Amino acid sequence: GCPAALPFALGQSTAESSPNAGAYTSYTFNLARPDGNQYLSHLKTVLPAGLVGAIPSVPLCGEPQAASGSCAASSKIGTATASVGSGSDPYPFTGPVFLTGPYGGSPYGLSIPINAAAGPFTLGTVLTRVAINVDPHTGRVIADSALPTIFKGIPLRLKSLSVAINRPNFLFNPTNCGPLTTDTSLTSTFGAGQSVATPFVVGKCNALAFKPMFKVSTIAKTTK
Repeated sequence: GCPAALPFALGQSTAESSPNAGAYTSYTFNLARPDGNQYLSHLKTVLPAGLVGAIPSVPLCGEPQAASGSCAASSKIGTATASVGSGSDPYPFTGPVFLTGPYGGSPYGLSIPINAAAGPFTLGTVLTRVAINVDPHTGRVIADSALPTIFKGIPLRLKSLSVAINRPNFLFNPTNCGPLTTDTSLTSTFGAGQSVATPFVVGKCNALAFKPMFKVSTIAKTTK
């Protein structure tokens, strides 16, 4: 009764704590894989233009701490939750999200260690690394990660994934009230691809301050 080709159609959703333009906010990214779909192995998410974090306010986790998932609490910017299994009651696992220095050729990264303990079974820490880049043309933040699919010989059957960036006074909303999106490219363990987009809208742009300044100076001679 199996189909000729397994589908690969994951669902994406996002949520933010503040709808106001320019305001500090939290941002939650969610993925869900229906039963009978191919498993996820890689994702590349492009955040809405203008949704950025105050990087200098966070002490970056360096190596080798980032590679072992042993970052200091001061580098934590959020929480990740992954549910594994099938059916209506998959098993949830939760871990911190740390902001790191350069990773994978990108200027920043994330280190997400999750303790793989289910009842009496403890496999240790499953670590996911994420490269964080900024598009030089659009300024949009790009998160790129190869997800672990097997750990100590045990397949990781990811059912859902949620990453909440909720550090106070870190992430702030765009100042553009036009239509924006979170755009994600997904790749399955069999090489299938999927592109998904979720709308992102903020309001009250008319309440933003508007006090531009302009100055000009020169050290050249002012004569012809």
